[in-house]
Amino acid sequence: MLSPKFKSLVVFILFSTGVSAQNLDALFESGVQDAQRFAQGYFNPAMELGIHNLSGGWYNSGKSKKTLAFEVSLIGNVSTWSEKQESFLLNTASYSNLKFSDGAQEKYVATVLGNSSTSAYVEESLGEGLPNLRTDFSLPAGLRSEGIQFLPSAFLQASLGLIKGIEIKGRFLPFVSSNDLSATMLGGGVQFDISEILPLDRVLPLGISFLLGYTQLDASYQIESNQSIESQIISRNMSLIVSTRLPVFNLYGGVGLISGSSDLNLLGTYQIASGVNFVDPIALQSEVSDIGVTLGAKLKLGFFRLNVDHSFSEFNTTRAGINIGLR
Repeated sequence: MLSPKFKSLVVFILFSTGVSAQNLDALFESGVQDAQRFAQGYFNPAMELGIHNLSGGWYNSGKSKKTLAFEVSLIGNVSTWSEKQESFLLNTASYSNLKFSDGAQEKYVATVLGNSSTSAYVEESLGEGLPNLRTDFSLPAGLRSEGIQFLPSAFLQASLGLIKGIEIKGRFLPFVSSNDLSATMLGGGVQFDISEILPLDRVLPLGISFLLGYTQLDASYQIESNQSIESQIISRNMSLIVSTRLPVFNLYGGVGLISGSSDLNLLGTYQIASGVNFVDPIALQSEVSDIGVTLGAKLKLGFFRLNVDHSFSEFNTTRAGINIGLR
């Protein structure tokens, strides 16, 4: 049978905590194509969630910083999902051997974000004159079955003002490494102050900017010496930002395009009970192109600033930032 650590595939996918893909090994008994098809539907919402989670947090003002002014921030995100991301339609006609125990041809089953499990079986032919081998199991439930209804993340970010209303930004997650897990995140962005260039700031009491941001997360989970899971999330943000320009308390908002891709690869050689070996059996990919709207507020107390905002999109994200800087 597959290594027990293989059953933690879901745990690795997106910083997930505790949900177990306990029966994907039974799907491998049905064939690698069945396992690939199921895994794509099961994990796809979580892969899209990761792209949305990393897309925001790039700004807390529509006014770019003055030349050599800077800000260092600790930003925390919490993303949530709706019921429609908790299930997908599984049609057994698209599978080689997978069947529902109740005889139904299709039904909605849980994704990695979902709750209820569904009874199913795979049936293999052992050859002429021999009875088929049937394996009954339950399709895996998801994070909600563990009481988890959100995805958190956090990172450090720094911003520096250049000339003519240009502000550059960088973000990173300190390198995470343990005996079997490693992860790193880097990103960069640039904010252009349109109100200063035109210059609208002399006419309107608003800051208006255009922002481009890019974030990349790479992670690796070592299952055994010759087995691993490799994952990469790329998230892009292109936004138009508007904010008030007051000394202490300001409101800000933005509308923009969220895009990106998420890849997951199960690498190595895996042997199932029948003795068949599968090499690099799973390769998943998900892409996102969505419109997001962000509304937030920022409090400035000298060198210390606090901001909080909420982004509305396919997956909603609430965000808070602790900032230290000089404008």
